[in-house]
Amino acid sequence: MRQVREQLEEAEKQVEELTMWIKRLAHSLRNARPNSKLHGAAMNYLSRKGLISVEDVLR
Repeated sequence: MRQVREQLEEAEKQVEELTMWIKRLAHSLRNARPNSKLHGAAMNYLSRKGLISVEDVLR
């Protein structure tokens, strides 16, 4: 049981880190190519999956 909990915690940490990297990359893309729709698509995906809040999408 302890091992399963540790694996779950590690997986959650990994998801949080990947989410942060996607947000950073999307922000950089928005600055580099303001006309690209990819930034919005990435942020909407994260929002739909419950990985970020609506406020994050609006930034």
